[in-house]
Amino acid sequence: MRLGMMFYRSDWAEAGFPSPLQAGDGKGPSGQLLRKRRLSGAVFKWLIRETEFETGFYGFPVKELVLEIRGIGSEEGAKVSGSSEWRKVILRETSRVMEDPSLKAGYVFSKVLREEPLHDALIRCEFKEVEQRKLYGCRFRDLRQSGDWKSSFEELDFLTLEKLNALDPGKAREQILGLCRSSFKNGYTRHFADSVLREKKPGLDYILALMELNFRNLSPGNILVAFDRERDAICGFSILGRKPGSEEASYSQLLSAVSPEYRGRGVYRRLSSLARDRFPPDALLLNVTHSDNLKIQRAYRDSGRRHIADTCVLRRVFSGQPQSDGEKE
Repeated sequence: MRLGMMFYRSDWAEAGFPSPLQAGDGKGPSGQLLRKRRLSGAVFKWLIRETEFETGFYGFPVKELVLEIRGIGSEEGAKVSGSSEWRKVILRETSRVMEDPSLKAGYVFSKVLREEPLHDALIRCEFKEVEQRKLYGCRFRDLRQSGDWKSSFEELDFLTLEKLNALDPGKAREQILGLCRSSFKNGYTRHFADSVLREKKPGLDYILALMELNFRNLSPGNILVAFDRERDAICGFSILGRKPGSEEASYSQLLSAVSPEYRGRGVYRRLSSLARDRFPPDALLLNVTHSDNLKIQRAYRDSGRRHIADTCVLRRVFSGQPQSDGEKE
């Protein structure tokens, strides 16, 4: 690491970084290099990475575009968002990136903050905003305990799927998938809202396929459940996974749901308390939800999570892929 040097990633909030600028030069490439430019000693890199799960699910290439700037002098850090010269470079070079043949016949998206340079560049390059997101986070140690919860949950056990001996693993998975079907008939994310993806496959199908992937790739100890002993049924769950690419331990809450008849009783907060006891206290926990999902945002705040940033997802569908009326290029 060179003393006084910093780096920037356009998806910094979604990647789990606490601010746009980080000390050091980063950990190396986070995707295929499309374009590189230098300015005032800093190196601008436009990188693309294919999301294998979404590509396989939708049946056409789904790729994420990220801008990285490395070698920023600490005294020049403000230029990332404030310098008109740097913004012009990002605008001009992003337009040229759109000509790269590796983007053709694909769905390309980017997770950005509206006030940062790449957002305006992508809008000018005919990207469309398909999702507005709010990010919340905290250290696991800061998740709030639920207090005297036993009086409210006498019939419920809160434990990991690994410790749930009352159900065999197959039945437990089916109950969680059933809870997904009842909880995610409609949704806020681009998989529900983006007409291109929705017309390809329903959003609920995406959620169910994602859950199957979680069952395969995650330890049962990462799946937290609320289990009703009287009904012999899982009535709530929360799945946490380690975020890749970060030097410090950080996790995302990948998916959570509570059965409708149990909502309003603090089940989600109790699952958060279980996460507090289960994961490293100093590790970062990141939650993402749509800006219109006010109920889950309230649940985040009540459980000790703090608002970090507002981001949006922009996408462009390049020629060769199905597009809705009015969205042809």
